[in-house]
Amino acid sequence: MTLTPAAPPEPNRSAHLRGRRIAALVRCHRTYCPKALDLAHALREAGFHEVLFVADETHGRVEAGDFEKVPHTLASLADLGLRIGDPGRALWYFGDYAFYGSVLGRSSSDFWLMVEYDVGLRDRRSDWWRKLRLALEEPRFADLDMVGPYLHQYRRTNFLHGYDIAWKILFAITGLSARAGDTLFHDRIREVATGAVDPRGTHCELFVPSQLRMAGGFRCADLNELVPGMVARPAFSTAMICPFGHEDLVAGNCGLIHRVVDMEEYVEKGPRVFARAGNLELLRKQLDALLGRGLSASVAAEMLARAANEAHRLERRASTSS
Repeated sequence: MTLTPAAPPEPNRSAHLRGRRIAALVRCHRTYCPKALDLAHALREAGFHEVLFVADETHGRVEAGDFEKVPHTLASLADLGLRIGDPGRALWYFGDYAFYGSVLGRSSSDFWLMVEYDVGLRDRRSDWWRKLRLALEEPRFADLDMVGPYLHQYRRTNFLHGYDIAWKILFAITGLSARAGDTLFHDRIREVATGAVDPRGTHCELFVPSQLRMAGGFRCADLNELVPGMVARPAFSTAMICPFGHEDLVAGNCGLIHRVVDMEEYVEKGPRVFARAGNLELLRKQLDALLGRGLSASVAAEMLARAANEAHRLERRASTSS
């Protein structure tokens, strides 16, 4: 069934008068992640009202350096009344839970910009984060309730939903006003009580923009509307990955890259990412460049072998299902 949204709270008029306080939230689940800490420092330098580490500590303590940390676990989210489902994929599938489990009612800000730890600057000397902070503070966006990359009507069937018109974003960067976060949290609670078309619940990339659009009275925008050229495919997509410190390996002209990860995670995930994207040639090009920057030949060969195995597995599965 389609979940009818709750009536939206009134906009915060005092925030309009004094100017919005924009919080930057670094979303991270890895116990020690230099890439996440670098992102937090970049957001601090950009002048956000506060920078918080939104840490999933289900599997252990997350190192946050000198940044304030607001942790959550699957158990603490379940205590809020939220659906968990498959524990192994819950916080990927329900990425919006990080807002409710960490900052709802605990932050002094009016608008929260949540950035996944694996979002990186193409040029780390650039001021894209400052540009975004300034845009969010502009009077013309004073009534903005949600922002995310690639906001568009969703017509595919990858995820089940009950919306007459569904909307989708890429959840790597998501901004919510306090009133949007409050509404979405209560809609998630009611989703548990009333059920959803998909018994697993509604994927965050559909749930957040679709609920707000269906409710009416919420202003939603694409990230590039605020800062033109900030993101573009394929550099900013789930089909891209590169190691932290080697962002120059990714072609394109946009300001941000997704995903940028520490080398250990790149070695672990890179073969699967490029195999699923059908782009083993790009993996080979990256590895050829990295061989000249200290990556061992044995690691590169092992990554290529895993990528080929994953590509063959996906081909077999596709042929079986067709």
